[in-house]
Amino acid sequence: MKITLALIQGNVLFGKIKKNLENALQMIRQAADKGAQIICLPELFIMGYDFKSIEKHFSEKIFTEIIHQLSELAESLKIYLVAGSIPEIINKKIYNTSFFFNDQGTLLGKYQKIHLFPPMEEQNFFSPGQDCPLFTTSLAKIGICICYDLRFPHQFSDLAQKGAEIILVPAQFPHPRLDHWRILLRARAIDNFLFVAGCNRMGKDKSHIFCGHSSIISPWGKIIAEAGEREMIVTAEIDLNLILESRLFFNT
Repeated sequence: MKITLALIQGNVLFGKIKKNLENALQMIRQAADKGAQIICLPELFIMGYDFKSIEKHFSEKIFTEIIHQLSELAESLKIYLVAGSIPEIINKKIYNTSFFFNDQGTLLGKYQKIHLFPPMEEQNFFSPGQDCPLFTTSLAKIGICICYDLRFPHQFSDLAQKGAEIILVPAQFPHPRLDHWRILLRARAIDNFLFVAGCNRMGKDKSHIFCGHSSIISPWGKIIAEAGEREMIVTAEIDLNLILESRLFFNT
């Protein structure tokens, strides 16, 4: 089975919720026009790592409106949409959460980031998730990991053992670790004989320059498509038959 996958490599303006949402919605529409069936946004695409702004201005009303708009767009475009990640407030705890909508606009589920990134002090603001679910769709079995999760191979192997065929990785991966990003994406695909697609942001915030290079990697570790460091949509057709082919070759 062949699937068209798109990664939205957009800029994320620090704390600018409305502008970031408008840009994301516009780029989703552009990706759908290119025939994308599954579309992924970057980590914290709605406001970046602006912790102060999240605490002061990110309300339940704003959260609900964002989820509603993403759901409506997924339904109208008939796409599967991985909404990068969005701050989620539950019982006064805040999670770095990815939401997954199907082509009917229904929320299939969510993944709360497990491994929080110490250099950005995520652990001082977000609470860690506890579970990494597998999402079964009419197109493929899909897992989601977020950014720093890339450095924890067991999370990817657990998803592979559950039956994952594609693992999507929304991220805000900064320089100077571009080589790490590119190597880790390929390693996780090669380790588990599946497709890995890393959707990174570009641009900069007050402290970091982000390295872009959103990429789609085959089960053989081949880079099928890769962005540079400008704003763009990475689109590629992937063949799920390569998963079985690679696994049979190595008798796994």
